[in-house]
Amino acid sequence: MLRWYNEVSRLINCLLGYPDGNAETYLIWFVSLMTLLVAMRFACMIYGISNIGWTRISLVLLIGILSLIGAAAATSLYLLRYIKDPVVKQVVMFGLPILAFVVFGIPAQCKILKSSFLKMFLAFTSSVLVAIFAINVAHTCYKSLGEGQKRSESIRARSTNFESLVDE
Repeated sequence: MLRWYNEVSRLINCLLGYPDGNAETYLIWFVSLMTLLVAMRFACMIYGISNIGWTRISLVLLIGILSLIGAAAATSLYLLRYIKDPVVKQVVMFGLPILAFVVFGIPAQCKILKSSFLKMFLAFTSSVLVAIFAINVAHTCYKSLGEGQKRSESIRARSTNFESLVDE
């Protein structure tokens, strides 16, 4: 069970872009969850899916994300160690979780939202792409704030040194 926990934790950190520290982790979690919910709701409206209550969308997203992460964890824990060729290993590492999601996750999502397979696939995929973009923007903004704070402290330190030099 500890191996599963470590693998799922590693996959979630990879999906979130390996945030540095607690503040950035909480920010990225908030941004990713809110973006997924809102983007999924808009995508469902765009593709004409009619049952789009917040509870149903949350359940659909939970099923989608957990099925992808579970399939990726099972693939990396049990299957990748038997594959020696690095190219085949990369294809299996990315392809098998997506195939498992298409075979098991999308039909479950279709059943909940009473939608067609193609509409549900397009809605989930587009909302995930929007969330990935939002996560990257949040990382960039957070790191920029940190760099701006460092630069501000550096300028303040130089001005203090200059003032002390002038006063002497």
